[in-house]
Amino acid sequence: MKRIISLTLIVLFAVAALAGCTNNAEVSAPDGQKVAGRAAGNDAVYYSFNYPDDWDIAENDGIVAIRKDLNKSDLIAQYASINVLTFGLSDVNTGARDYWKQYKKDLSDNLLDFKMLGQTEEGENAKDGEETKLGDTVALKVRYSGRYSEKTYLYDQVICCRNGTVYIVTLTAVNDDYDSVKDVLGTVTGSFVFHE
Repeated sequence: MKRIISLTLIVLFAVAALAGCTNNAEVSAPDGQKVAGRAAGNDAVYYSFNYPDDWDIAENDGIVAIRKDLNKSDLIAQYASINVLTFGLSDVNTGARDYWKQYKKDLSDNLLDFKMLGQTEEGENAKDGEETKLGDTVALKVRYSGRYSEKTYLYDQVICCRNGTVYIVTLTAVNDDYDSVKDVLGTVTGSFVFHE
């Protein structure tokens, strides 16, 4: 039964990947080397990004999400994912750090075992994120963990407030899988293009 469900999911993901707006592209890895990849985006969103060939489109409508099955067996999938959420801000002057302060409070109230993880060992603000870029725009990168259904997940988020819209790019992976996928976030954010 599990094998039938897995095969059905594989077919559905293949159809979704073919139906999505993807094409072959040359992707820049975080270290600057070129790797084979595909582009993600569609007419419902005003951005696009590149991702490696061994990831698949998981959702391609108002949200664009990619994922990779990291389970070594074919019985049950265990995905790492990267998704991009966007929505309008009530205050167009809101910056990424301001947005994060409120979002962090919501996470700590609702995510089991929520814990901030520092990106660097320097400075008091290390645990409250570090400046980065999303495409060509200044953004904030934060890292935290939380528990869901007996598993601890690590989350890397890049938050960018631009022209009255917040863009949140989130890498989610089970704690044990995080190191094997963390560099893909750099590929996505480094190749991110805003379409206006």
